[in-house]
Parts: sequence; C-alpha cells; structure tokens
Amino acid sequence: MGTRLISEYMKRQRSNAASHDRQGSLQGPQLTIPQHPDQVALNGQLEISVHAMLEDGRPPNTQKAMDPKILEFFQFCELVFPNAMFKYNLTFDKVYKFMYYQSFREQKPRGGKRRQETLTETCSI
Repeated sequence: MGTRLISEYMKRQRSNAASHDRQGSLQGPQLTIPQHPDQVALNGQLEISVHAMLEDGRPPNTQKAMDPKILEFFQFCELVFPNAMFKYNLTFDKVYKFMYYQSFREQKPRGGKRRQETLTETCSI
C-alpha cells in the first residue's frame, strides 16, 4: 500500500510539473538521454520487484505509521523547497528542518480511533 500511495503522489506531482512547464516556466532545456525500450522496461520491473520485497518484509502496522509521515514530508518539501530540482531527496539539512517543523506544528491527537472509543465509553457511564 505504501509504495502505491507514494507512486500515485509522485505521478500527480509530475503531471502538475508538466502542465506548469507547458504554461511557460523559466526552466532551461531538458537533457534527455535516450535508452533502449528493453532497458527501460527492465528498470521498471526491477524497481517494482525491489519495492515489493521491501513491503513484504515490513509488518503491517509499520505501513500504517509511516505512510502519513512520508506524505507529510512530501508536502513539507513542496512548501519549503518549491523550486529545488531534487526537493524529495533526503539530506541531513532537510531531515533536521522537517523534525523542527514537526515539533512546532499543531499536534495531532494521540491514540487514534480506539482511544476515542474508550474515552466515550468511560464518559457515558
């Protein structure tokens, strides 16, 4: 689930960037290196298999905990580094700024759905 969520997010960002480029941004010419179609297909298959192996090795609760944090990091990168070419790459500086941002943002309620259910049961007695 996590890889699918991230890939959908990245596709959406690429389509937004492509539509922005068509509208006349100030970026220079893009250099593309031609690759053989078989090589492109193989690279895609290898990437899919690596992501599948990573997801199979993780406990299910890890994905529940990590997916919202990954999406939050992507949103943070878009906000803080809007024009950077490699804004989604992890660096020490970005991680430090993201942790600082998380420590001072509005805190989310802890415990989730199960915690809310137990609170309402104890309060209604």
